Amino acid sequence: MLSSLPMSRPLKSRLLRLTAQLGLFGTLVLGAAAIVARPAGASNIGAQIAQLQAQESALRSQLAGIQGQASSAAQEAAATQQQVAAAQAKLAQGQAELAQANAALAQTNDRIGQTQAQIVLDRTQLAQLVREMYQHGNANNLSTAIADSSGVTQFFDTTLQLQTVGQQFSSLTQELTSEEAQLRTLQASQQAQQQRVTALVASFQAAANQLQAQELSFQSQASSLSGQAGQLASQIQQLASQIQTLQAEEAAISAYGGPASAEEGTILKTFPAPAPAYPDGYPWGQCTWFVAGQTNVPWQPRGNADQWIGADYSMGTPYAVGSTPRVDSMVVFDPGGIYDYYYGHVAWVVAVLGPTTFIVEEDNFYGYGLADQREIYTLQGVEGFIYG
Repeated sequence: MLSSLPMSRPLKSRLLRLTAQLGLFGTLVLGAAAIVARPAGASNIGAQIAQLQAQESALRSQLAGIQGQASSAAQEAAATQQQVAAAQAKLAQGQAELAQANAALAQTNDRIGQTQAQIVLDRTQLAQLVREMYQHGNANNLSTAIADSSGVTQFFDTTLQLQTVGQQFSSLTQELTSEEAQLRTLQASQQAQQQRVTALVASFQAAANQLQAQELSFQSQASSLSGQAGQLASQIQQLASQIQTLQAEEAAISAYGGPASAEEGTILKTFPAPAPAYPDGYPWGQCTWFVAGQTNVPWQPRGNADQWIGADYSMGTPYAVGSTPRVDSMVVFDPGGIYDYYYGHVAWVVAVLGPTTFIVEEDNFYGYGLADQREIYTLQGVEGFIYG
């Protein structure tokens, strides 16, 4: 940067145009947007603070709404979880009843099978008796029994005995047939009960599945809303930090007599610039030359003072860039204000006294070829810091 304080603005403008024509500042470099870009003046800082506070208030209101929704979703999830537990208990009970119905139906089916088998056996035995009765009652047997009186008596005794047993088998068969009919009725009732319990279990299962899906949905909503709340809280914290920084700048401006005083700071000492040399290709006496003498500048020999951050980005950011002052970092100032309105200014940070207060060493702020040490009380006009 060319000399700022001793020269009049017209003379300074002519010298700037001359040095630009001579190419003292190198070629122009298109860079990324500024890390910090703030207009000068306490009133502008106050407006920024008010704007940020309004944004913070709006975010806090939004955060409160989202937190309420997240809490409601979490409560819904908890309530639904209880309903799921109740539905699963009903489902377990229904499944137990279904198991009992299945067991009872299986037992009835076994009894029906046993009864049918007994009926078949009884009918077979009854058929055998009928054949025997027929054989004892044919003509040959009857003639023999008449010829032999004892045979006739025995024949009738056997015949009566067979008739009695036949009647018993017939009665038993009727009882078994009646029992089978009753078992069939019981079987139909048990099958209907089984179907009802099966349908009930299916409804319990569907209700449990639906409630579980609702629970997962509420949990997902609560998780999503909590994530949004976390993001808003982070944004609020960032805004609060920016507000705090701007308030500190505003206080520094008030304490040091206005924006120009805070931005200009205080010259602590001056000293002759080092012997003429051309580090990294920058011409002697310029602010870029002085800072290039403190550290390696990989984007040499191009880039005006205010373009150094852009040059750093264009080279793939060989150095980290930020908005916080650090010792042994390059501070880049925007054009305008107390700095050159074409080329801006760069300086070397040698001490940090607070978030917005730091000490730099530089050249061509107090005068061309004159180095100084200056304390700055604000980040007003600071484009950013290069941690090289």
